Amino acid sequence: MASRVLGVDLGAYSVKVVVTSPGFRQALVSEVIERRVPPGDEPHLVRAASVVGEILARFRGDDDSVYSSIAGDKVFLHVLEFGFKSLRRADLERAVGGELEGVLPIDLEDMVFAFEQIPKLAEPSKDLEIVDEEPTLVSGVQTQPVVHGRVADVATGMWVLAAATQRSRAEEFLVALRGHGVDPRGLLASPAPYARLAEKIDAGTIALVDVGHMRTDFCLSRGGKPIYARSIARGSHHLTRAMAKAWNLDYGRAEAVKHSDGFVASDAMPATSENAARISGFLQRELAPLVRDLHRTIKSCRAKTGFSPERLLLVGGGSRLAGLPAYLEEQLQVPVALVGQEHSIHLLGPAASMASLDTSALALGIAMDGASAKPAFDLRQGALAFKADLSFLRTKVRSIAAALVAIMAFGVLSAYTGVRKLRGAEETLDRRVALESAEAFGEQLSATDVLERVGPVDGGRIVNPVPAMTAYDMLLAFNEALPAKDKAVLDIKTVDIKPGKVLVKASSSPFDEVSALQGIKNLEESLKASKCFKDFPSPESQPGANDTRQFSLTIKSTCNQQGADSGHVN
Repeated sequence: MASRVLGVDLGAYSVKVVVTSPGFRQALVSEVIERRVPPGDEPHLVRAASVVGEILARFRGDDDSVYSSIAGDKVFLHVLEFGFKSLRRADLERAVGGELEGVLPIDLEDMVFAFEQIPKLAEPSKDLEIVDEEPTLVSGVQTQPVVHGRVADVATGMWVLAAATQRSRAEEFLVALRGHGVDPRGLLASPAPYARLAEKIDAGTIALVDVGHMRTDFCLSRGGKPIYARSIARGSHHLTRAMAKAWNLDYGRAEAVKHSDGFVASDAMPATSENAARISGFLQRELAPLVRDLHRTIKSCRAKTGFSPERLLLVGGGSRLAGLPAYLEEQLQVPVALVGQEHSIHLLGPAASMASLDTSALALGIAMDGASAKPAFDLRQGALAFKADLSFLRTKVRSIAAALVAIMAFGVLSAYTGVRKLRGAEETLDRRVALESAEAFGEQLSATDVLERVGPVDGGRIVNPVPAMTAYDMLLAFNEALPAKDKAVLDIKTVDIKPGKVLVKASSSPFDEVSALQGIKNLEESLKASKCFKDFPSPESQPGANDTRQFSLTIKSTCNQQGADSGHVN
C-alpha cells in the first residue's frame, strides 16, 4: 500500500485524525475521523491517547507516517531578533538555544526546541493610524485601518520564531502514545501547523484563530510560514461553564442551550428579541477576556514583528457561536470570517461530506506539514528524534530479492548485448578488410596479413608504418633548432619535409659584426645540437644583393624515416 500521512490532533473535547495520500500538488485527504474524548478521572493525555490508539489500530502494519502536535499551552513561543543577516543552520541553532535559555525557566539540556526564520518585513504602511489604547465596543465602520500600539521597525538583521518545551513533557506525551501502539514520526508545536492550512485558503498575511474547547489558538502566517503564534487559555468550555453557573444548569444542559440559543450581538447583527439580547449581553461579558487577549496578541505581534493580520479566519467548535465573527470584527477592527463550505470542499475533497474543516483544521494542518517531507517546528529533536523501524523490511524480503535478481538479469543481458554488438562490428570490419585487400592485392587478406605486406618487419615484429613524427612535428622541431636572433638573421624561403630528410632554401643577412657566412655557420652548429638534424653536409651558398648569401640545405632526419608523411611550406 502507498505510504500515507496521518495528522493527529489530541483536542480537549475530541480526537481528530486526518488521513492523507500523496498527490501531485498537495496531499489528498482520503478520510477524516473524529471521536469524543471520554470523561474520567485519568489525565486528559491518557484518555486521549487511548482514543488515538483505537482509531489507528486498523492502520497498523501499513507503511504510514503519523504526525501529532503538542498543545500550544504546553509550548513556549518566542520571537527572537538577531543582529546578523545570515548564519549557518548549526550556528543559528546554537544562537537560538542560548537566547531561549536566557528567557525561559528551563535549562538548555532539559529543553527541546525548533525554530524557523520569519519572512522579511516590508516598510510600514503610511496609512496606518497609531492608537495606543485597549479596544472598546465600537459603533460604525472605520474609514481606514486602526493600529493599536507600536509597530516594529524594519529588521536590520534576522527574526526567528522559536518553539520550546521541557524534554520531560515531550517524553511524557510520546510515552502515552506508545503505550497504545502509536509512535509519531514528528511532534509539531501547535499552533504553527495552521500556517500550511492558511496558505491554501489565502496567500496574504492572515491569522487563523481556532476557538477550541479549552483554549484559542492564534497563528499569523504568510505564504505558509508562521510569523507569530500564541495559545490563549480561553475557549468555549468557559462560556458553557459560566452559563451553567449563572442559570443553575448542569453542564450538558448549558452546552445544549449554547448550541441552540447562543448568540452574540453586534451593530452588524443586532439582537432581534429580548431573550436574544439577554443571552448576548451575558456572552459579551464572558467573551471580554478572550477579546482582550486577542487584541493584546495582535498588538504584541505588531510590536515584535511589524506584521498585522489582513483578516482573521475562525475555525474550531467555538467559532459556530452565532454572531461571533461580526462581534469580533467590530471589537478588533480587523475583518473576520468563517472558513466556509467551499474551503472544506477544496481542502477535504470527498471527505468534506463526513467532516467539517472548522473542527479538523489542526489535524489537517499537521498532515499537510508532515506530507511536505520537512515539517516545521518538529520537537522530536536530539535524543527524542524518531528512529525508523526497519522491521517491515522482513515482510518484503522476497519482493526485494526478486527485484535484485531482476536487476542483475537485466545487467547480464545488457552486457551480453554489448559484446554481441562488438563482435558484429569486428566481423563487419574483417569483411571490409578482406574485400578491399582483394582489390588491392588480388587476394583476401586479414588485417595482420595486410600490415605484413605494407609495413616492414623487425625480427618478426610488425613495425608500425605510421611515422613517429608528422611533417608538422618536424616543422616545429626545425623551428626550435634555428639559432637565436643574435647569432643569425635568416630568411627561410621554403621548407620541404619528406620521409627521412628536410630540404631548406633560405638566405642569410649580415648584421653588426656577424657576416652572412658566419650566420650560416651558426645555423649549422644549432642544427647539429638537435637530436633530429645531425647528419647533413655543409650548405652550399651563393652571394646575393646587399652582402647576403643564398643557400640550400639538405638535412637527413632520423625522426620520421618510416611512412610517407610529408609536407611543403613556403
